[in-house]
Amino acid sequence: MAVSLWASGDIASRSGDDVLSGRFTKDGGSFMAARHEAEPVRPVRADLGERSEGVSGIPMEDFDDPHLAFLLSARLPGLSLQYGMEEGRPMRRLVLPDGRWGEVTYHREEGGRGSYQDHGQGFWETVEQTWSWWVAHGKPAWDRFGLTVAPDCEHTLWYESPDGDSWRVPTRP
Repeated sequence: MAVSLWASGDIASRSGDDVLSGRFTKDGGSFMAARHEAEPVRPVRADLGERSEGVSGIPMEDFDDPHLAFLLSARLPGLSLQYGMEEGRPMRRLVLPDGRWGEVTYHREEGGRGSYQDHGQGFWETVEQTWSWWVAHGKPAWDRFGLTVAPDCEHTLWYESPDGDSWRVPTRP
């Protein structure tokens, strides 16, 4: 499943300084890219010399929540979330266009805890930090977020209000 930040937007407010801003809608939706000549896909490989592993605190059901996937896609543009089984155990894999990836495999015999592998530059740390923020804020749905687009095309995802917690969102992975 490829995750798109643009799950559902209601970007309708335009200020005098040509800034567009608005909150995402409650009922979800989908994104259809504007039609244009697609650029050829060129595989990019991250330097995967760094690798780490450990125990993840993220429950499997949280990975299955589209609101967490939405927030992860803002922090990790181009994210693809994959579901599967590995050696008879549920697995969730996150892959980025530059070749970085991480996965967590869940173990029933360990109370459902998951062990993760991180293949590239501290990728899993960003996943865990994003999940921790999401849990600490009550697992908010996407209608608690909004997007501001500045005249220079900089995109900023914000929580609750443009003055709240916010993250710059690259427009290209």
